[in-house]
Amino acid sequence: MRVLIITIVSIWSCLSGCTKDSEHRPYSLLNVRFLGDEEDIRMETVQGDWNFVSHTATITATGYKFESFFLNLPQIVNTGAYPNISIDNISLSDGLDFLPLRLTSGVITITHFDSVTVKGEFRVSLEDEFNGAENRTIVGGFSIYQ
Repeated sequence: MRVLIITIVSIWSCLSGCTKDSEHRPYSLLNVRFLGDEEDIRMETVQGDWNFVSHTATITATGYKFESFFLNLPQIVNTGAYPNISIDNISLSDGLDFLPLRLTSGVITITHFDSVTVKGEFRVSLEDEFNGAENRTIVGGFSIYQ
């Protein structure tokens, strides 16, 4: 009986400490997939940062199968197509044999930004020469909340 009371009190004290006000912020959302794949790549960690003062958005993500994603967009000044994109702005590795060296074409579109949020979409083609030349297109979207 004593163990039961201690267990109930312990559970009650743990549950009473939980509130909806403890929302983890900042947080970031990312959906990305290789064109032709049916499902998005499941990411284990997604870390983003939106600095409104410098107008810089950054996301790094790692997948359950060792995929890695990187997005870096400095000097976001308006919505629409982000200018002059390169491999320094966006990259996705599949964790196996696709390790892109250059961005061959595509667009990153900023759909919304304000002092606490930046959102966008992308469709870019990346080329690698790791195991023979290969060109793959990635599509997706992102949101960063501060």
